[in-house]
Amino acid sequence: MGQTMGGDSFDVTYNTSAANDIQRKSINSVMMKRYMGTRRTIGLNGGLEYKFNADNKIYFRGMFNKFDDIRPVYETYVDYTNKRYQYNFRYSHYQTELYGMELGGEHSLSSKLNLDWMLSDYQAKYFLDTPPTNSTKGLPIATFRQKITGGFNNLSSDGNRYWGFDSPDGIGGEYMDYSSDITNQNDRLSADKLLLSQLVIAKLDNNERDKIARVNLKYDVNPNISIKVGAKYRDKDRTSTYGYNTVYLPGASLGIPNSPALLTLSQLATTDAPSGTAFLGGMNGNYDSYIMNPPTKDQLFQMFSPEFLQQNGFRDFSSAETNATSVYTGEESVFAAYAMAEIKASDKLKIVGGFRNESTRMTLNGSKATKEGTPATTVISESIVESNYNAFLPMLHLRYNFSPKANIRFAYTKSFIRPNFGDLSPGSSIDNTSTPFTITRGNPDLKPTFSHNFDLMGEYYFNNIGILSGGVFYKKISDIVFSDTSILNIGGTNYNVTQAKNLQDSNLIGFEAGINKRLDFLPGFWNGFGVEFNYTFIDSKVEVPRTDANGIQYFDKTSLPNQSKNLFNAILYYEGNKIMVRLAGKYRGKSVETINQKLGPQYYIWSDKNFTVDFSASYDITKKLKIFVELNNLSNESLRLYMGDNKKRVTSNEWYGSRGQLGVRWQIF
Repeated sequence: MGQTMGGDSFDVTYNTSAANDIQRKSINSVMMKRYMGTRRTIGLNGGLEYKFNADNKIYFRGMFNKFDDIRPVYETYVDYTNKRYQYNFRYSHYQTELYGMELGGEHSLSSKLNLDWMLSDYQAKYFLDTPPTNSTKGLPIATFRQKITGGFNNLSSDGNRYWGFDSPDGIGGEYMDYSSDITNQNDRLSADKLLLSQLVIAKLDNNERDKIARVNLKYDVNPNISIKVGAKYRDKDRTSTYGYNTVYLPGASLGIPNSPALLTLSQLATTDAPSGTAFLGGMNGNYDSYIMNPPTKDQLFQMFSPEFLQQNGFRDFSSAETNATSVYTGEESVFAAYAMAEIKASDKLKIVGGFRNESTRMTLNGSKATKEGTPATTVISESIVESNYNAFLPMLHLRYNFSPKANIRFAYTKSFIRPNFGDLSPGSSIDNTSTPFTITRGNPDLKPTFSHNFDLMGEYYFNNIGILSGGVFYKKISDIVFSDTSILNIGGTNYNVTQAKNLQDSNLIGFEAGINKRLDFLPGFWNGFGVEFNYTFIDSKVEVPRTDANGIQYFDKTSLPNQSKNLFNAILYYEGNKIMVRLAGKYRGKSVETINQKLGPQYYIWSDKNFTVDFSASYDITKKLKIFVELNNLSNESLRLYMGDNKKRVTSNEWYGSRGQLGVRWQIF
């Protein structure tokens, strides 16, 4: 199955490493991006089942899935800090392979005792194997730069570029009307002036294998009581290379004598830029002048060949320090056991209680870089991260039926989430193709996140198909993981730094309500209509520690990362004899995405509220043949991120447009 997709994005970075709050909101760079891509999925699944008799059977299942995400990306930067343009072209062909098998069985050992078991072995690979012209495989990126010699108009009195509402003297406008404001029109972006300044292969190669064994026993004590016990063992191995960059720089840009002249974009074999909707059509201006005809795919690959690199004076300036810390292997073993009982206390009350215990042992083998000696030199040493912990997870569920149509449910559970392997890595990676450069650091001290969960819900079933439901819930969460972001200036160069960290204890309280009702009380044709609506309100709180200039610690209060306060879905549908039609709207309120622990809430990144409309329909031609259509994002809603308390201080606005598919489903058996 294949799918074509694309998007435009307008991204802004700010000088948050500046000395004062006003200049921290000045603009470092603006990036305008388009990507057009294709996704392909190939899947093969098979299974066999053998029944020895009515009480015993075994089964075998196997599967292979291949997912290709081919996404050429075109990025144009206006870099106000370095007074230049930057144009990146990357050919992204991400490949994911998932394959494996499982063997299992189900056995009735007696009229009261049942057993099931399963053994599985699955492997997942996520990798890039381009370009074919270089021994190192990964994501090939060509970077071109052009000086802006005449500077900019509409700068503030301090010489910085702002949006008008942040500017000390109100100069700057708003991002929806963005203009680079170059002083000299001869500085316009041009393929004749864009110089090939850097070639990078960003290596990505992840390999993960999971081997699992589990067994479950169920014993019916009597018709009202049953007991279940079981155990599972999972062994995970992972090898990962992420952030390992092979960087080639031309000698001419480094001042090396007798180096070949830098190539311009116009001297290379190029192809037409992707067409479609107007570039950044969601904004008010015309941004066609920022679209460059990119190198062809073959030209991009050829630029990484030894012949091209040598002929044009490129040398390998890869960071041994960064690359050494970008490779790690991880092993994680989990042994879990559970016991639970289902009790029918009366005709109206059902009780389910029990516990699960998970013991985790994780070892991460990587490298770290340290500064030693005078003068300081970088030393790469082996780093072993070990994380061993036990999670005891009790649970209790109560369900009381007032009538066959109405019930109330109470639940208490304790749950937890393990940190990602990549977040625990002791190393770091640098992306020197972005503006500003980006550093991603691991955190070996990350702890797992635990949560105590309480839920009270009620349900009422209508005579015809439909349900009315509602309830309240509360979560007490410890050591939640968040993404801390900041800008650091290292040797005069700005770096955007991100690192996963644990937060203090936090809590969340909310309620939800929903209804799904067929309008069967309407006459004739109209009783095929129905409505579905659900709404969730969530009030979450967490305290982020911060230290003031005098070394005194205090706390900033905010909501949990990636947690919106208001969520709702509304669906109007029609179901007839052979036809089904659905019109759906989905709303998600704003939420904090990344936290700047050093500078505080004025520098947090927020995701703006979002409302999308989707449509789907199907028609049964025969009992086994169906035609269908699916249309997504009819409202052409964008994904907006902004910094601090003003939604116009955008950090990213991405438009995906409307998309859909039309097809036929044929049920063979």
